[in-house]
Amino acid sequence: MGTTSRYFRVAVDGPVAAIWRTPTPYARLEDVAPAFAALIELPRRQGVQKFVMDLRDVAGRNDPRFEQAVSGPRAALYAAYELAVVLVSSPIGALQLQRHAREDGVHNVLVVASVPAAAGAVQMAPQALQSAFDAIRTPLGNAADSR
Repeated sequence: MGTTSRYFRVAVDGPVAAIWRTPTPYARLEDVAPAFAALIELPRRQGVQKFVMDLRDVAGRNDPRFEQAVSGPRAALYAAYELAVVLVSSPIGALQLQRHAREDGVHNVLVVASVPAAAGAVQMAPQALQSAFDAIRTPLGNAADSR
C-alpha cells in the first residue's frame, strides 16, 4: 500500500500508482491542497512515473470556489508524472476532466471509462490493475487515516 487518507488511497506497483478517490467529500476547501500533497510526492519518494486515478465513486463538483481550490494542486499532480490516466464513469465527467487538462495546459492526461483501457495506457495487465483497486477499496472504517 502506498498512501492512505480519507480522500485518496494508493497502491504502488513499480512505476505505476493506482489511486482511488474515496467518495468522502472534502470537509473544507482548505483540505484540498494537503490531500494532493502526498500524491504529488510519490514520483520523488517511490519512483512512480504514471498513475491511474479512479474517480468513479466521487460526486462531481464544479462550483467556482471548489474549482479554484483544486486547480493548482491538480495541475501540480499532473506535472509530477509522465502520464496521468483518469478513470471516470460518465461522458460528462470525461468532458470536465478534459476541460481541466486544457485549462491546466497539460498534455499527459488521458481520460478513460474502463479499467482495461486504463491498464493498456499504463502497460499493465487489466487483472493486476483491478486487483490493485480492489485492495485499496476496503471499507473506509477498516483503514487507518494517515492524513
